[in-house]
Amino acid sequence: MLWVNYHGLFGSPMSWAHVNREMVLALDRLGCRVTVMAYRGFGYDPDFPVDDRITSLRSGPRSPEWDLAFEYPLNYTRLRSKRKAGLLVYETTEFPPHWARAVREHLDLLVVPSTFCLRAAVRSGIPVDRIVRVPYAYDPCRFAPCAGSPEERYGPSDRFTFLCLAMPHLRKGLRELIQAFQEEFDPEEPVQLTLKLPYRPPRRRRRPWELEDLETLNPREKPGPTARRIHVICRSEPPDRIPALLARCDAYIQPSYGEGFGLAILEAKAVGKPTIVTGWGGHMDFCTDANSYLADYEMIPAAETQYDNGSPSAQCARPLVPSLRRQMRRVFRNPEEARTKAARSLEDIRGFTWDSAARQLLKALQERT
Repeated sequence: MLWVNYHGLFGSPMSWAHVNREMVLALDRLGCRVTVMAYRGFGYDPDFPVDDRITSLRSGPRSPEWDLAFEYPLNYTRLRSKRKAGLLVYETTEFPPHWARAVREHLDLLVVPSTFCLRAAVRSGIPVDRIVRVPYAYDPCRFAPCAGSPEERYGPSDRFTFLCLAMPHLRKGLRELIQAFQEEFDPEEPVQLTLKLPYRPPRRRRRPWELEDLETLNPREKPGPTARRIHVICRSEPPDRIPALLARCDAYIQPSYGEGFGLAILEAKAVGKPTIVTGWGGHMDFCTDANSYLADYEMIPAAETQYDNGSPSAQCARPLVPSLRRQMRRVFRNPEEARTKAARSLEDIRGFTWDSAARQLLKALQERT
């Protein structure tokens, strides 16, 4: 069986770290010999819970055969084994030029999770024969329609709840989401919106792609029983809390300008929730008109809405507020249709497991050994 050094961030709520944790455990279950090379990175938290098995895999010797990294591309210079592969994801039509250059110079194989990312990689000058698509996945033992307790909610339990799990970044479409919610639903209607963010951007060290001020996301409303329709919650959650967060909502909404894959969308579908998404991006590999509510969009320059973007021609898709309004109203007004789409989703994503992803990854590495 293959022996790999797996490089990356593990102690963090960020999606890259989530993929690393799940992929290492799946590779290990399949009999792959894994040596974990854990690094600090964005959102690193020394107290973030990491499986004991992952911790134990940090003590092994280094493999001379394969380095496998889900890492910032400029760190590929750390890779020293005979062959090198990198997992990577990006959310616009092109990779940053310095990312693409690092891939071409240092990797034997680029592993992307979606057709969208594969096309962006090819458009960025990465040879197609050095790219393989391995979709991300969900854990069916944790993400299932019975996960969590629907009675545990943020705010009144008698209101229909839209939930969005997102980074506090411009590309997540939170401003458009709040505008759509406030314009579509009157304060007297039993509807609320919960935005769950892993951190609050620092005012003085805010990055260009981060939201300027989270307080502006939730304008003050008139006091009374209809106030606090929008809940903005900023804190890191351990992985075992995410299924319960999803179980608390009635519908999941992700109005991003771009997603390289859309892990939270997939996990919401696995918990049985109807999903509203921008009709463009990596999640379109598993989101269709039959199983999702697709919002219309307009293509715009990515510019500073996207981290590390250095391409003047890179684009992303801004969701249109009127379309978001229509889709939110449709889900709220038609519960039977929403249940039908959610049930269709469960069938459509059944094969997206971490063991399946690890098998595909091992096959791609073995073919190049």
